[in-house]
Amino acid sequence: MNTTRKKRLGIISGAGPMAGALFLKKIIKAYQAIGAWKDEDFPLMYLINYPFSDMLNNGYEYNLIQKELLSCIDELQFKCDYIVITCQTLHLFLSENYQNEKIIDIFAVLKEFLPNTEIYVAASQTSANNMFHEKKLNRKCQYLQPDKCQSLIDKILKGQEVDISWIERISKTKPVLLGCTEFSVAFDNLESSCIDPYPILVKKIIHLLDKS
Repeated sequence: MNTTRKKRLGIISGAGPMAGALFLKKIIKAYQAIGAWKDEDFPLMYLINYPFSDMLNNGYEYNLIQKELLSCIDELQFKCDYIVITCQTLHLFLSENYQNEKIIDIFAVLKEFLPNTEIYVAASQTSANNMFHEKKLNRKCQYLQPDKCQSLIDKILKGQEVDISWIERISKTKPVLLGCTEFSVAFDNLESSCIDPYPILVKKIIHLLDKS
């Protein structure tokens, strides 16, 4: 293990707290996989679960959610070396000209791993309506039944069991990106052909945190 002080990480969750908690757990497990087990082996990490206003329905208030998100970033700005916003939909509320070198651009990270073909995306209705992944990934995206996906996301947020087998079946023949962190929660511990951003992001973050 690297005995020098590791850089500090801030994690901002999204529409629900479970996704942020799962992301933190995956970072801890990744460190354990390379030999970490004592407190001193792990980086200092902050997890913010902010009670964001509803961002998943058509009546969302853009300026309000943007203000809430920026308050979270401000909270972490001077505490952390890197900040990751786990919720993909939440990135919609950062203006196009907003720049912050501490924020990890999850879409730039994903571009390195996605095939250069049309991507099928299981995402929130907000992301689908704004064709957000297509803009951020700079490639053609086909959203999988946005109404049905949103209904599943709502159930996952409530802690209910959901049938995601149809998404898995599509992923057998087409590249399917889990474009909402709640799907990462639902697919956790399941063998899947879907492209889950979480393991990709965790690997990138471990590299950044341990880089001298």
